[in-house]
This record gives sequence, C-alpha cells and structure tokens, in this order.
Amino acid sequence: MTIIAGVSSAITSGVPGALVGLPWWQKRFPGATIAADFERGLFHADGAARLMTDIIADTRSSPIVLPDANGVLRVIASGEPAHTSRGLGSYGAASPLINYSDDFSHWSTQNDATINAGGALGADGAMSAAIVAGGAGQSSSAIYYALPLITEKRIKLAFRVAALTASKLDFGIYQSGFGWYNQTSQIKSGPGTVGPYSGAGLQRLAGLSDSAWTEVEVSLDAPQSGSALKVYFYPDGATLSAGKSIILDFAQATDAPGEVIISPDLRTNGALAARAPCHPVPVPGVDDTPFIGADESGKMTIALAWSGVPVDTGGSRVLLQAQAAANYGTDNGNRLLFYLTSTNRLDLAVVGAGSSSVNAGVSFDDGRQHTAIIEIDRGTGHYGMAVDGGAFVSGTALANMPASLDRITLGHRLSGPTAADHMNGHVTGFAAANVLRGYAWNQSG
Repeated sequence: MTIIAGVSSAITSGVPGALVGLPWWQKRFPGATIAADFERGLFHADGAARLMTDIIADTRSSPIVLPDANGVLRVIASGEPAHTSRGLGSYGAASPLINYSDDFSHWSTQNDATINAGGALGADGAMSAAIVAGGAGQSSSAIYYALPLITEKRIKLAFRVAALTASKLDFGIYQSGFGWYNQTSQIKSGPGTVGPYSGAGLQRLAGLSDSAWTEVEVSLDAPQSGSALKVYFYPDGATLSAGKSIILDFAQATDAPGEVIISPDLRTNGALAARAPCHPVPVPGVDDTPFIGADESGKMTIALAWSGVPVDTGGSRVLLQAQAAANYGTDNGNRLLFYLTSTNRLDLAVVGAGSSSVNAGVSFDDGRQHTAIIEIDRGTGHYGMAVDGGAFVSGTALANMPASLDRITLGHRLSGPTAADHMNGHVTGFAAANVLRGYAWNQSG
C-alpha cells in the first residue's frame, strides 16, 4: 500500500480528477507550508521540492547504525537526521551494558565452555564473530557476562547467532540468588523458533541454521534492581552438551528498552560508548523564519504520522511539541504537546498558565502506522485532533493558549533526552500549514 506523508493510499484513493497531476503534497495536504514523506524520501517547503536537510535537522553527536525497511544496515553520521526508508528515527540516549560485545573476549565461561574470539566472520562479512562451544559431556556449559549495577530498570538484550555444529541455544538474564527473570523473546530476522524453555525465564532458540543468521531480541517483563545480573548463553542447550558450537556475531544489552539495538550500533570494541539521542527538529526557513510559522490569524494545522512501540518504566512519550521560538530551550511553558501517556492514551495538551487537554482514546502505541491531524487557533483558543481519519475531539483553552507556536520538535520533549520523554520510534510523515485545514485534510477526497 503506497504511503503518502504517512497516510495510506486508501485514504487518498478518492482524490478528485482536478487534483490529478498535482504534486503529492497538494493532493493530500493542499496549502501545506511544509510537508515530508519520510518513507518515500519526498520533501516540500515554501512551494518547492526540497532536500531532507532543508526540512529536518538533528543535533545528535555520534553516529548511529539503523536498519532500513528491508533490514539493510545504514550508517548515519553524527548531526544527520536518523532517516531510513522506515521513517525518521526519534530515540533517547542508548546505554550499552556489555563490554567487548563484538568479540566476547572478556566474557566468563563455566563447565568447559570455550570462546574463540574472531574465529569466524560476522553477518556483515567484515567484522569478526566468535565461535562458542559447550564442554563435551558437561551440563550447564555456558558463557556469561555480569551487567553493571541496575536500579529499577528494564533490560533489553539483542544478539545475532548462527549454527556451527549445534542446532539450538538456550539464553536469558539471570540474578544470583534469585534465578531467571521473566522475560519475553522474539526473532527479529532469520530462521528458527524462540520462546520460554523453563517457566517464563530461561529461553530457547531452536532450529539454528549454518547458512543464515538469526537475530533475537529479549527483554525483561518488568523493572528489576540489583547487582549480579548476568546474561547467559548455553551452546546446544543447558542440558548435557556434546561439545557442539555456535557462532555469535554480537550480543548487547541496554537499560533503555525502547531503543533499537542493532549490530554494530552498540559494538563496544573494548570501550563502552553511549549513543547520543536523536533530536529531529524542522529547520527554520529564509531569514530564520520557521516554515511552520503561523499567519496573522494565529491558525495552524499539523499532520503527523508515526509508528513504534515505546517501552519504558512509565511517563509520557512525546510525539510532537510546538512552542514559541522565544521560549524554545529556555522553559517548558507556552507549548502544545501531542503525546502518548504511560497508560497508552493519546493526548493533545495546551500548556501555559495552567493546562488543558483532550484525548483520542488508547491503542495507538501498537507498532502500526497512525496519522493525526491537529488544529490550533490561538484567536479563539480552539484546539483539537482527529486520528486515523476519525472524528475530531476538541477543546478550548482561551486562558492559556500560547501567543505563538512557531518552533516544532518531532518525537521528543524540550527538556532532555530521557527515555520517558521520547517517542522511541519513527515519524513517517509530517505536514503543516498556517491556516485551519484539518477537516479538509482529514477527509478521504
């Protein structure tokens, strides 16, 4: 299904014949001052096609490696928006928890397990991987890594593995004196089956291939605290081993479970290096005038499409913030917030001398594509939103409607890079106009 500014073709299939031949943004968002289709890589501002960097900026201070829509890894330099064909990434800072995650040379072993660091090539055919073998005739033959001290954090682990002589692998996150934590695993790519092997704790990956890589992600089902948390891998399973072996390409964990972990994004090469957050922001236009600045009537319409399943220990995940340029970076007042609450409710709030909000229900945090049309009228105090082509929900906030809303951030809040303030997903489309067009934009044609 073709996506136009993050909206499916089913919504635009009824476009009148008079619109045929018009640019894509005029068909879907007539009068838009700025529009971006991040999946197709199409960008428009001030009446002309633009480069992505004319539309979006990012202050991220370190490179990032992300998969595109086909799973191909893309290296994105520091200072560039985290953009692939999946959309525009918005992430908080990622904290790697495993040192030497790319060669396993500093991992511990038990019951005659062995590690041949650099004994094989990794999935990219360039960086090395480790051959890990269980001890012949041994039970619970494993390699493990002790994580740093964790305080009320959820943990997410990701790794990539292939068979050498073993056809299965047991793994999980364990605490001495406690046992296996309840955890959920899923295969992100490649062959095999995965799921609980012992209760809801120890996990088993079966059906490994010696000709294809399997990438797995596992996360704790609830926040946990304490030291002596360990990540375990049992080649050929935790029962009696025949000395069979696997190839581990990488294994990394983070205490920000909404973040993407992908090799070699968090490979440490012997030194832990935290990844900076992604802060996508629509850039100003000519003479520092924002593309999305409001007209004299003080009216503005914004469209935003997103996908993602943010996971954290509570708090809100901001999808969009609009604020007066004079206040940006100086305070948290005088703004409009569009966000998912900790209970998965989708809210639109006006924040000023007090606050007011409306909500569009729940179930918008499910990883699927969603699109919202937002209206703001500072003259009347009216504001509202319609989600996925549904009816508008609206409110009035005359007392606290900000005097201007001419600076936008996408997927993050002004005050900082904490995981609870971030979308931790993808913006797939964005558009804005300095007049009220929401009802027209929300129609099917």
